[in-house]
Amino acid sequence: MIDVRSSREITRALPEVFEFMADLDKLPLWLDGVKEAKSISGDPREVGALIAHENEFMGQTFESRFEVLDWQDNSCMIFRVLSGPLRGESRETFEAIDGQTTRVEIQVVGDVVGLFKAGRWIAGRAAQVQLDRSLDNLKELLEAER
Repeated sequence: MIDVRSSREITRALPEVFEFMADLDKLPLWLDGVKEAKSISGDPREVGALIAHENEFMGQTFESRFEVLDWQDNSCMIFRVLSGPLRGESRETFEAIDGQTTRVEIQVVGDVVGLFKAGRWIAGRAAQVQLDRSLDNLKELLEAER
């Protein structure tokens, strides 16, 4: 089982942070390893929608598909990972610290499948590094736009 989580405080108002992260076109700008993100079916901001990412992880390129399990504007986004080397859930939560600072936390829980299964510990460590790097990217991008 892999359970990685990371959080950052970003000096931007909560609605601005949420909108940036919710924009599939902007995902490759901050989410480490994502080359492209697109909607497969439904509105990507509604429960039941399907989303795909073209990813690179541990030297492998693959497509991951996600189902939107929960979507609450300015509060949370929860996705079920349907395909790719990790199956489980990704949970993104948002909290206003004050009018100009937002805490973002991302947690990914699941298990590796296929080629990555033999290296579960290494995959877990790589996922943590990738998640930390993603939130560092996000913070840098959003705070630079000020």
